[in-house]
Amino acid sequence: MTPSLDFYLPYELAVAPNPYGLAHNLKLTTVAASGFCFELWQPLLGQLLLPEEAMLLKGDCPRVEEICALLVEALGASLTAPNSIAVTGLSHWRQVRASLGSAFDAIALQAHLRQAPMDQSDIWRVQTALDMPGQQLVFLKILPWGTGYYLEALPQRLQLHAEGSTMVS
Repeated sequence: MTPSLDFYLPYELAVAPNPYGLAHNLKLTTVAASGFCFELWQPLLGQLLLPEEAMLLKGDCPRVEEICALLVEALGASLTAPNSIAVTGLSHWRQVRASLGSAFDAIALQAHLRQAPMDQSDIWRVQTALDMPGQQLVFLKILPWGTGYYLEALPQRLQLHAEGSTMVS
């Protein structure tokens, strides 16, 4: 039986900002979970971001964080990092923030970060599910590099206890 989430996600929160023509190194992903969905900008690994793309990810982070807070409170979560003990039983976003111990600039889905686009003409709209194996939220730092920016992933990964959730590409 699929659990039902006990919160309402307003349209303004579910929809990512979408500046025209700004999808060179980002793809827009729709994440579906138990009767609601939200959009998330996904960066391509190994690609430098344009300043506008870095600003888009950083500016959209508070919206994504608010969604993550709702999901953690509704579903629970675990925080893992390589070579460390997992922090389990998280039920409030402030617990996640306290366990991270570092600031971050953006949140992405680990399983859908790609090295390069499959088709340059593709609009890059991806849908996926939170209950797919390997789906974890990754916390990213945006760092300057020459005239652009690169992404550095923090070692911690957030796994939502999302039985019955789905992401669609």
